[in-house]
Amino acid sequence: MAAQATAYYTLYSFKDDTDGSGPNGVALGENGALYGTTNMGGANTCSLNIFYRCGTVFRLTPGGGGTWTKTVLFNFNGGDGSLPSASWPGGSPGPKLTLGAKGTLYGVTQNGGSNDSFGGDYGGTVFEMVPPVIAGGTWTENVLYNFPESPQSPNSPLGGLLVASDGAVYGTALTNFVPPGAVSQAERCFV
Repeated sequence: MAAQATAYYTLYSFKDDTDGSGPNGVALGENGALYGTTNMGGANTCSLNIFYRCGTVFRLTPGGGGTWTKTVLFNFNGGDGSLPSASWPGGSPGPKLTLGAKGTLYGVTQNGGSNDSFGGDYGGTVFEMVPPVIAGGTWTENVLYNFPESPQSPNSPLGGLLVASDGAVYGTALTNFVPPGAVSQAERCFV
């Protein structure tokens, strides 16, 4: 059997920080649309650093002749999360958004949220993106959980989520507190 050559195609090139930067992988949706997040970039700045942009949720829609159209569905603003869908250091670059029922998207932000008063040290969120009722309308972000601003508590969720059939959401988060005698930070599962 002859080996087949692998071909790579650029679907979309992110232009600058306001367009989004640091895409985190994509999840396949209906009609071939791809959904993902950018770890940084977008319309809103976060924290005390005005050069730090909070990240986006985007959709790539296939068009005729191999063209793709990118649409920003949501710009994070820090209070609702920042640095969405980051990977564990050395982790898989696979999809970080999870598709749920009726086109709902689920994900995490590593920082931000209502408990992250310093804008990047601890905290983070679990969020859902609800599609518009009317095509072309505005997507709605709902923060499902704000992680505490405490090094002793699980915070800074990373990676993807699992959404169970009963609606429970599972994922992992860091505990940055290193107790005496411990070698490194710990990972914790959450539900």
